[in-house]
Amino acid sequence: MRMGTKKIRKRMNLTVIFSLMISMFCFAAFMNQPAVQAATSWTTWNLTWKNSTLQVIVPGNLTDKQSRIAWLIEMADRSMNTTDPLNTDVNGLINPGDIVVVSNSNLLWFDKTNDGSSTTNGGGGMLRGLWPLHLDGSNNLNFERIINASNYSPNYLFAGSKPGLQGSGASLLGNYTNVDNGNTWAIEHEAKAVVTAFTGTTIADGGLYNNDGVFVQFQGLLANSPNITLPSGIDSLYDVDKRAGVEGRVKYTLTYRIPSTTNNYRQEISLNVTQNNFGPIATMVVSHNVAGYDGNRVTYGVDPDLITSSISNTENRSSIVLTSNYYSVSGYTLKFYDLPWVAHGKVKWAETPLGKGKLLSAGLPQLTYPVRFFEFRPLTSQIPSRFQSTYALQAIDNQGISSNRVNALDFQLFDTNRGHSEQTFITGDAISLMTDDSLR
Repeated sequence: MRMGTKKIRKRMNLTVIFSLMISMFCFAAFMNQPAVQAATSWTTWNLTWKNSTLQVIVPGNLTDKQSRIAWLIEMADRSMNTTDPLNTDVNGLINPGDIVVVSNSNLLWFDKTNDGSSTTNGGGGMLRGLWPLHLDGSNNLNFERIINASNYSPNYLFAGSKPGLQGSGASLLGNYTNVDNGNTWAIEHEAKAVVTAFTGTTIADGGLYNNDGVFVQFQGLLANSPNITLPSGIDSLYDVDKRAGVEGRVKYTLTYRIPSTTNNYRQEISLNVTQNNFGPIATMVVSHNVAGYDGNRVTYGVDPDLITSSISNTENRSSIVLTSNYYSVSGYTLKFYDLPWVAHGKVKWAETPLGKGKLLSAGLPQLTYPVRFFEFRPLTSQIPSRFQSTYALQAIDNQGISSNRVNALDFQLFDTNRGHSEQTFITGDAISLMTDDSLR
């Protein structure tokens, strides 16, 4: 344990605002079958946070750990803006109105409050922070990866993975014309996302993590990049119909299923075209932006393979398949690679064959303070039929500048730069995209 003896300033006054009672009748809209085991209860706390409130959700066995969990959130927030969180009272990126879930294995930060000044500064409810937890030598819940005596624990996702660094964690985004025009539609551009009543309730629908996990759910509208000139034919922040003078709308429902004890979760994204058209669009991507780790070579795990991209204007590089098997997953055949080997400017990447990707991960097991593999697996059965042969999993090392390096693990449904057709969705069309994400 690296807590030190210095007391931090207490700016969070915890008040338990309700303790959830588990009743199967509350989930009639979701329930497929009766529960057969005792359910894990979850509790929501309302914390005073930066002159307002922060919603924190914990499983029943942690309800007597209020001060400890408050301290962990404070350390996680400070660690996004300083390497000395134990002694430096500084605000990080977690804002009032956001949601934090603290399980027995993870601290997860869901960013509801778009920071406004940038197109990639979070919002809409997407997961933006992830810190694995464990019991330390003093039997206290603590960060698993602490890299100095000041309890500094960097975010596994990109935002705040270096002090002061802005950026996204998870994203759903795309473009109307090409992937480099600076204009994107995205969930994270929504500044008015609504937290639904299912947030904080125990999962009791017979699905994944039934009677153990908790729901976190947001709803809103896809929105366009703020503070950037709108693309031709797009008439407002929420318009997604490229026909001039015709406004289109897409409603999203973003649902997370989080277990009480293990290092994984499910991300479910549902899109529904509610007004006119959505598109035509040039690409659609579910992205996981993880930390960049300047100066260190990231190891990628994949099933089935990483191959040279078909996108033009690239420089091919030799691929290196590593012999070490860092971890295994039942039902999958993993291969491990060094850095992606296709270069386009300061971006290097590789990808799975179209329509074949099953699993992709990135980690740094060789560091003094090892970085677990962040892994995602798309539920291929849920991929819309029109994208079953066009999707790819992409490992992207975006070196940018030395202070802004990011590794992205992308689930790209299609891309007109590959010769795929632009896609248009009409009123009533629905798209469901799911990934199972883990720390290995």
